[in-house]
Amino acid sequence: MSLGDFQDRMAAMALGRAPVDPAAVAGWADPRWSAAALQRRLAVHRRNAAGAAIEALAAAFPVTRMMIGDAAFAIFARTYLRDHPPAVPQLSAWGADFPDQLAAEADLWPAVSWVARLEWARLAVWFAPETPVFHPGEASPTRLALRPSARVVDAPWPVQAIWAAHQPDAAMDLAEAVERGPDCVLVVRGPSGLPVHRLMPAGTGILAGLFRPNDRGEVPALAAVVALALERRPDLDLPAALGGLISAGALGPAA
Repeated sequence: MSLGDFQDRMAAMALGRAPVDPAAVAGWADPRWSAAALQRRLAVHRRNAAGAAIEALAAAFPVTRMMIGDAAFAIFARTYLRDHPPAVPQLSAWGADFPDQLAAEADLWPAVSWVARLEWARLAVWFAPETPVFHPGEASPTRLALRPSARVVDAPWPVQAIWAAHQPDAAMDLAEAVERGPDCVLVVRGPSGLPVHRLMPAGTGILAGLFRPNDRGEVPALAAVVALALERRPDLDLPAALGGLISAGALGPAA
């Protein structure tokens, strides 16, 4: 058994995805350990992992945590850890699917998962690599790509207003925020390195998605992106949406 296999089996047992069986880690664990002894040791790792996971998700989704409360958040975090353990040794890169898990919870207010998507966009933008930006006035390339440091959350809820209502310097309360209409929010990394929010025309998420490179790093030509965006969203305010993406520095030359 390789070290990787041992780690995978230990993780599966610690997270409750596999039964505790000393034979499954034979050759690496102390041969004198009974199933009960191994269970006790795994319980320590489980508690430590759960604690670190809850803290990591709480740091990534502070407003989401405020919206549903500490106890419920801890339950969802433990479930997420069990079903989606970190794939890389970097907790700041873990949590992309957490909003989808919240969206599947029938008893949660649907706006919660959308606020979580906005918060994940903020984190992703923060840690994204720096790439070239297309500036207005430059010769337009035939292909533009959405930069890693830009995300669009096109929500059916007033996510920007709800998020802002939970900030220390909030200018409105939650009751006022939820009365607002849907928000399409562009999140970009500002000059200071901090995420900046910019409200965009509804449907900008469709346009931004078409600028996102595929698995081969390819994007359609600019003319094709425009045509597809209008086909999928005929009421899109294309000049405002495209102009907003460009002026905010969300697009760069395609590789």
